[in-house]
Amino acid sequence: MKNTLAALWVIAMAIAVSAFGKNAGADEWVSLFNGKDIEGWEQKGGEATYKVEDGCIVGTTKPRTPNSFLCPPNSYGDFELTFDVKCDPDLNSGVQIRSTSYAAHIPAGLSEQETAKAKRRVDTNSLFGPQVEIAATGRAAGVWFEGVGGWLLDPNPEVANEVYKKDGWNSFRVLAKGKSIQVWINGTKVCDGRDNRTLLAKGRLGFQVHGVGEKTEPLSVRWKNIKIREVQTQPNVLFILTDDQRYDALSCMGHPHLKTPHIDRLANEGLLFQNHFCTTSLCSPSRASILSGLYAHTHGVSNNFTEYPESMISFPMRLQESGYETAYVGKWHMGEKNDMPRPGFDHFVTHKGQGKYFDTEFNFNGKDRRVVEGYYTTVVTDMAMDWIEDRDSDKPWAIMVGHKAPHSFYFPEEKYQHAFDSADIQYPKSAFNLGDKPAWFKKRLDTWHGIYGPLFDWRKKFPDKSPEAVKDFAQMVRAYWGTLLSVDDSVGRLYKFLEDRGELDNTLVIFTSDNGLLEGEHGMVDKRTGHEPSIRIPLVARYPGLTKQGKVIPQITATIDFAPTILDICGAEPLEKVHGHSWKRLAQGDDSDWRTSFYYEYNYEHQFPYTPNVRALRTDRWKYIRYPHGDGSPDRHMAELYDLKVDPGENKNLINDEAHADVVKELRAELDRLIAVHGDGKPDEMPVDQGIQSGLPEESIR
Repeated sequence: MKNTLAALWVIAMAIAVSAFGKNAGADEWVSLFNGKDIEGWEQKGGEATYKVEDGCIVGTTKPRTPNSFLCPPNSYGDFELTFDVKCDPDLNSGVQIRSTSYAAHIPAGLSEQETAKAKRRVDTNSLFGPQVEIAATGRAAGVWFEGVGGWLLDPNPEVANEVYKKDGWNSFRVLAKGKSIQVWINGTKVCDGRDNRTLLAKGRLGFQVHGVGEKTEPLSVRWKNIKIREVQTQPNVLFILTDDQRYDALSCMGHPHLKTPHIDRLANEGLLFQNHFCTTSLCSPSRASILSGLYAHTHGVSNNFTEYPESMISFPMRLQESGYETAYVGKWHMGEKNDMPRPGFDHFVTHKGQGKYFDTEFNFNGKDRRVVEGYYTTVVTDMAMDWIEDRDSDKPWAIMVGHKAPHSFYFPEEKYQHAFDSADIQYPKSAFNLGDKPAWFKKRLDTWHGIYGPLFDWRKKFPDKSPEAVKDFAQMVRAYWGTLLSVDDSVGRLYKFLEDRGELDNTLVIFTSDNGLLEGEHGMVDKRTGHEPSIRIPLVARYPGLTKQGKVIPQITATIDFAPTILDICGAEPLEKVHGHSWKRLAQGDDSDWRTSFYYEYNYEHQFPYTPNVRALRTDRWKYIRYPHGDGSPDRHMAELYDLKVDPGENKNLINDEAHADVVKELRAELDRLIAVHGDGKPDEMPVDQGIQSGLPEESIR
């Protein structure tokens, strides 16, 4: 029994020690050298000797061998490093930081000759990257681009000569945060500058013994008291927003034809949200909800022609207050005719209205309005990368990239115009099973938002109910998919760009859309309704500091959750009285008290009179939709009830099935409760439903 208890105690202690090591987080000092051995360390480059003597690491030169480096096992990004060093006055040494042996990490922008030098380090299993100089020549604390050449931070001989002890021990302190590198010797700051060349945000440490050519007399350098702590940094934020992308328009969500490998990679390395929804399926209201964390009835942007209120705090404003540099490039779409800068952004590039797939006129920070030639998706991607690259600041950054794609009218770039020609596309079966649906579905069939209508100009003569007319529908859908191939390319470019800069793993990447889109379901095109293709949208997020790779989130999340989530992850002050919730804890495995339902709202628009007022409830299993008239009188359209567990396509309306009367009663009560909870003490106001109209919308707002 005693032996058993002893064994259990040993196991428990081992687990505790292991847990302590794994959970040692930012701001905790870690001793890299135990004073006894260098087990687990790796030597790179030359063949100088390293041994432990009197509690020190002793590196000794060897003739006819290049620079040698002794590397502890881990890589470090932003950190504070301290060590004591004693170097023979006739020898110069150094400590590599954020250095690497991989060809993939060779920075872009080096000359051909410099790239060749870095490649030689790769080929010889050596290191290239920043080196903090240790020398008695006045260059101590300067930062050299080891393996390539040139000073990253110029030495400061006047100060270095004063504080560096040529024949004694010297205490070094190195603080690396972002591009900033600061070096102290014996308590005095000697160098302070920015590394704008290596673009290495994370890498190995390497304690160098410099090559001495043919010299046979051994020279030594000693190190002790080597400690490091990782510095907690706020993540950058890359928010990629498409326009009108359905939840299933990704291969990681099961699309049978559309392949999106770059977006899939984000999901495989991060989070895939399977049940993410917009709270209003309309561009401007949804974008305002993303910024504010509020429903449309509170932020006031209830249609596509209303500005985001300047007095309403958004999450970019909060990020600015927390020290972020912020930017927006691309489609803003809140205020049709206004392309001027908006509050919350240090850099703002947008255009009036919808923009065009080719050669859009952009307004740069309200100072320079000009046509930028090229395909919209490529252009805004270039703009985003240019802004990130051209920044000269140590501040964390946040940028929102607003794509036009895949919004109508759909024009793929040339290389993808025929990508789906072989795909057989028919009207969905639900388009012809409208017997148990509200009567307004059939009235919508011939309109701007119906399958027999003009299909966003893909059909020139309409309405056309002939079987042959499905070819117009098929062409429209293929074009929609084609625009998304370019979006996936954009994600791939941004991923590689951040990876090459060493910023990928310290960036919260969010890929999502403002709302979904009906592709013929129930005879409809466009969005606005409370059905799954209209309200359910993609959400993929990647940030290694948040969660493990490849985690799937099945719970219900919504556009109103973005603002609180981003601020939570970035450590910024939260917004007050938002309707959404941070899914940070959900991503980390805590789903306690998470919502099991949400409600959806849409208000009738006289500019697009093809959809009634909509109030809907979505739970894990049920969908309940009602259509209030708007004047407090009884609803004049049939309601809808779907059991999504057995009918995910919402084909069979159960609203008049007596067996589900209690379910309807419960769902209606929950819908009313949520409306009241989010109503800010005000009644649920909406315009009066004027009925489904047949005319076309004004051409300038299509």
